[in-house]
Amino acid sequence: MRCSIRPTASNGDIVTRARLIALILLCSPAAFAGSGTAFLRARDLRAAVESYVARVRGPAGSECAVECRDIPDSIAVPAGRLSLSVDAGATPVVRGRVSLAVEVAVDGVTVRRVLVPVLVRTYDSVLLSGRTLGARVPVGPDDVRSARLESTGWRSRPVPNTASLAGKRTKRILAEGAVLFEDLFEPVPVIAHGDRVTLRAASCGVCISTGAVALEDGLLGSVIFVKASHTHERLRARVIDAGVVSAVEE
Repeated sequence: MRCSIRPTASNGDIVTRARLIALILLCSPAAFAGSGTAFLRARDLRAAVESYVARVRGPAGSECAVECRDIPDSIAVPAGRLSLSVDAGATPVVRGRVSLAVEVAVDGVTVRRVLVPVLVRTYDSVLLSGRTLGARVPVGPDDVRSARLESTGWRSRPVPNTASLAGKRTKRILAEGAVLFEDLFEPVPVIAHGDRVTLRAASCGVCISTGAVALEDGLLGSVIFVKASHTHERLRARVIDAGVVSAVEE
């Protein structure tokens, strides 16, 4: 079974609740095997699980394939108005191999709890490197391509779109066709190792400036080591702008 997932505005609320209900009413006379007994069929358990997975899966554009395993062909339950609900329990994120508890209620009273082993395969549209990308280089729209892949075993979050790569660079070399995960990128520093910078220092109310060379990459607000041009002294300085640092007192 493959289901296209359409998240709703209440999807977050559904996931945070302890139980999500996939209500199935079994009112067919054919379900009864006697005056006091009915049979819960495997297809009913499967439908409850598939409905539950369809509710909690996301994000937008995500697809899933649900495989229910080792479900009994039928389970005897008391006759009456039957309904099924899936208890999220400790498995609010449904992906890969999980076990979901299906509670069986007759006339509003829980009579059985059936544990259903499930394999949920997920598929997502993701960005891939369109060519081999070097380490510590910015990535633009021409460097990537999109593809739809199975994402069941992924532990890192893929980059959602090319716009989210603005102001970032690769942390390491990425082979052509590699999935672009968020943890493979870092912000581009405003000062790079080896850059010539202006070093500012304040003393007795007087601000002086001199040239220096950055000995490390630096993000805005970070503290890096620089080497003053006139003394070749190694100093700590805070990055206050592109190409500008302010001496930090030891």
